[in-house]
Order: sequence, then structure tokens, then C-alpha cells
Amino acid sequence: MAMTNRERVNCGLQQLRAGLIPFVERELSSRIDDYWEERLCEVAPFRLSRNADGGIHWDTRGLVKVIIDRDMWQNGNLSNLVYKFRRR
Repeated sequence: MAMTNRERVNCGLQQLRAGLIPFVERELSSRIDDYWEERLCEVAPFRLSRNADGGIHWDTRGLVKVIIDRDMWQNGNLSNLVYKFRRR
């Protein structure tokens, strides 16, 4: 049976998620500090759940949002992220 467009998009999003997780975690660790997970969970405008091993259970939207947010990504500044989303 042929793949539907929905299945193709879902497959692409799963592959994107799998490829972005190590990159985003490595960059956040180097730009912020070793406690970036706790800090991000406190201020993220989206809910971050935890895996059984205690790590963040990333969804594709959360990964892309972290990368798009310029203040957090370029400067490691999590406080601007909180202010920006509480204003809305």
C-alpha cells in the first residue's frame, strides 16, 4: 500500500526530531551551562516532559522553538524567553 502524504510528513518530522535532539542538547549545554535542562523547564513557554531516565522528552515543535528563539539560542539568555511569552 502506498504512503499517504500525512505518513510522509510524520516520517519527516520524526527524522527531523531524531536529528535535532543531539544538536540542540549539545548547543544548549555549551551556551548556557550544565544545568540548562532545569533552567529550560522552568521558563519554557511550552511544556517539557521527562523521559524515564530523567532527560527531556523533546517534541519537534519544542526543538524548533528553541532554535528559532534568537535570545536563547545566540546568547543563552533564558530570561528574555520568559518575558517575551508572558507578554502575549
